[in-house]
Amino acid sequence: MEQNNMLKHYLTIGFIISLIAIIGSCKDDYYDQIGEFYYVNETNYSITYETGLSEFNVAPKSTTVFKEKTRGVGKEVIASNYNVPRAHYGREFTIKFNNVKYLINVKEFDINSVRNIKNFVAEKIGENNYKLTYTFTEADYNRAVTCP
Repeated sequence: MEQNNMLKHYLTIGFIISLIAIIGSCKDDYYDQIGEFYYVNETNYSITYETGLSEFNVAPKSTTVFKEKTRGVGKEVIASNYNVPRAHYGREFTIKFNNVKYLINVKEFDINSVRNIKNFVAEKIGENNYKLTYTFTEADYNRAVTCP
């Protein structure tokens, strides 16, 4: 009888170890990734955002750089795994050109959206580091509307 109880203890311990091994093997691979986001303004107009997003403002014919370290998931670092800073910004997202013309309610998945990672040019510059560049052009300015 004592031998039977000892066998049960060994089976229980074996079961727990097996369960931990199974759960441990199901976890995703996590890594740190660094994104260097370059916002290039090729227009003659100042690009500004609403209050609270001024760190992304870009003067005419210049570049603003924003660096962000985030947690990535998967087997390898790829550009499409990055999230654009403020991509999931909850409120209406408006881009202003000299406070005269506006791109109103810019959505995350709009074509030509600064909130969509697919619209950035990606360049791998390190093992877990990408340079991601979005360029504002006259076409963006021409799509903007004049507000009274």
